[in-house]
Amino acid sequence: DDNSFYAELGLPFSIGGTQMCAFVGAGNEIYSLDGEFAVTNFGLSASKDIKITDSFSVGASASAIFNPDSDDAYLVFVLSL
Repeated sequence: DDNSFYAELGLPFSIGGTQMCAFVGAGNEIYSLDGEFAVTNFGLSASKDIKITDSFSVGASASAIFNPDSDDAYLVFVLSL
């Protein structure tokens, strides 16, 4: 839709060797249930490289995402080689 708008702000920080990001997003039209501008997600993400051997590591990340507009919650886990 030509009138759809979505914006997301994130605040990156780190705790120890773990990269973190707190975020909040809001949108209208296709992004919200009633088409009105609303907060459609907020959450926290964390990522870190996990050393398997001296020459091999795996990237791991996790996000907890909440959608107050639809009363949904998601946990997302990603491993990357």
